[in-house]
Amino acid sequence: MKSLMREKLETTPLEVKRVLRSFGQPADDCSVTLLLTENGMPKYIIELKDGTRLFMGSVFGDSKDSDNVLASMWTLVPCFEEKQCLASDKHTPMSECSYKLPATLGALHTAFRASGVSIEGLKYYSAVASFDAARANLQNCMASTSAMPSDLRPVLRPVEQCLRQLREADVAVLDALPRQVIHGDFQPKNLMLSPDGSLRICDTETMTQGPRIYDLLFVFMGSDDGDLLGHWGAALDRLEEYLVASWPLDEDELQAMPTALAHLATGIAAWAAQKFENPGSLSPERLMQIITCFSQAAKEFSDSERITACCRLANCFAGGPAVELEAYCTYFHRTEELGMGFQCPALETGEKRAAVFFNGTFSPVHAGHLATAESAVKELGFDKVTVVFSPCHDSHEGGKLKQLSVGVKHRAAMLEVAGATVDLYEAYRDTAAMDLEGVQSSFVRRLPANYDAFFLVGADVASWRWLRRKVALGLFVLLVANRPGSESRVEACERSF
Repeated sequence: MKSLMREKLETTPLEVKRVLRSFGQPADDCSVTLLLTENGMPKYIIELKDGTRLFMGSVFGDSKDSDNVLASMWTLVPCFEEKQCLASDKHTPMSECSYKLPATLGALHTAFRASGVSIEGLKYYSAVASFDAARANLQNCMASTSAMPSDLRPVLRPVEQCLRQLREADVAVLDALPRQVIHGDFQPKNLMLSPDGSLRICDTETMTQGPRIYDLLFVFMGSDDGDLLGHWGAALDRLEEYLVASWPLDEDELQAMPTALAHLATGIAAWAAQKFENPGSLSPERLMQIITCFSQAAKEFSDSERITACCRLANCFAGGPAVELEAYCTYFHRTEELGMGFQCPALETGEKRAAVFFNGTFSPVHAGHLATAESAVKELGFDKVTVVFSPCHDSHEGGKLKQLSVGVKHRAAMLEVAGATVDLYEAYRDTAAMDLEGVQSSFVRRLPANYDAFFLVGADVASWRWLRRKVALGLFVLLVANRPGSESRVEACERSF
């Protein structure tokens, strides 16, 4: 946010002292600079005697009013040392940080809701007005002949298409949703890890009033700009974590979620496009990165049926209304362009049979794999059991398989030499966007009707939440291979099931 005022204060405000004391910091030996943003949000930069710089953002209102109800909630949004955010290597890797986000946001929303504080006077950005601004920004950018790079226009086409599909009447529904205090920019870099291990939520100058679903963009975008798209199993996990820590979505929120996501993605992309005229501190490369990311998101968010199904499933698992099993079919619906034309290996129709799905890198396939498959065949007791080996995509583990010259062609050839039945659906998709949950669901759909599906996994995989869900819904039957030293995981699985 643009700063409208920057003033070094002669005395430390009481609210700053209170927050410093809550974190064991001396409240008197410091200098404080007050910033006021264009939204009237007070922020403080605090410099301690040892040179440590701390930053504190308030929730809203007059920071000089020590009786402000939300001032007591500053323990949720306190100070942090600059450049030591939760997502940094010094504290918590981004991959681990992403698992903390949903529950943290749920706790924040719950605290705001439980406070009973009035949001009157807190800035609200109308969805309809923002929608009109996004369309105007994009039209101006596309008509520009100078500022915006010419190669950016093709990147923005999904944004154009999404804005054409969105109707003002649909967006207006967002303005009618219940409002509360929302963070407005919830992401890993805005969470800090304190020395005692607790989380601190910061960068609160974007806090406004609005529908809480606006804060859920990260659920579908992932934990970083490059972590988007196709990770639907991860999105379901994130949303469930959030809803468990807060409260289930109501029907209006469920119906509005696809529109909210598309509205936010197009608005951010259009905003970044018009910033080429006056980039400020943002480099052209960073603007291009933002636009590319949110343009892809706008395209993905056009699949409103899948988003709604994802939300209904997460709602159900978090204690909301039950859903029909067909919701999973909707959730994992894929088009031909993503490889659904691939058929399962030739399996005989007719009498009742069993197919066992065995996914892995198989780099290389070894006697342990084959012995595990043989044990599964004996355990099932069907007259005819086929174990189908599914080598993973070359991009697995950051593309290391391809770098080591063990791409899928080599791994599939080794499996065939070993006499295995091989399914290349996962390995030969155009992208690696579909997660394991989607791959396994596709296996069920591609089987002949006379086959029962089973899934052969290790005890570590069997403890994953989404597998437990599917077993609970009667969708999956698991065969768990007990690896040496994994007894504790097996016991955990038994408790889960």
